[in-house]
Amino acid sequence: MKGCSQPHTGQPEPRVGIFWLVDKRLVIDTTALSEASKYGDFSIYEGDHITLWAEMEKRGEVPRDTDYEEHPRGRVNFNTRTQQFTLYADRCILRKKDVVTKLMHVMHLPSDTALSTDEHYRCYRCLAGNRQ
Repeated sequence: MKGCSQPHTGQPEPRVGIFWLVDKRLVIDTTALSEASKYGDFSIYEGDHITLWAEMEKRGEVPRDTDYEEHPRGRVNFNTRTQQFTLYADRCILRKKDVVTKLMHVMHLPSDTALSTDEHYRCYRCLAGNRQ
């Protein structure tokens, strides 16, 4: 991930993207906000979990014996109308404050970023009603 600076502030540019928590390791792919795709009122990361996981499997970056949806995952989008970032993630991730803090730091997200669950981002443990 490249560090981009915002004009005039010298601060790293916030990013949108997708991520997983594989065991205790964050796997993240991001795009600078200024380069993000537009989708209605949102600036989004163009890629998807399914395709990126398959690419990373081929490169040996993620376990080959698991499916992309077995691991807790999430996404960060930016609402251009409200000027608000939202970090959507599996509850298994949101319960781990140190992981959320690391995501916020690595993606250069502001402290007012909203945290939310989404039915798309539920690992098999959460779907089964089990807690990690």
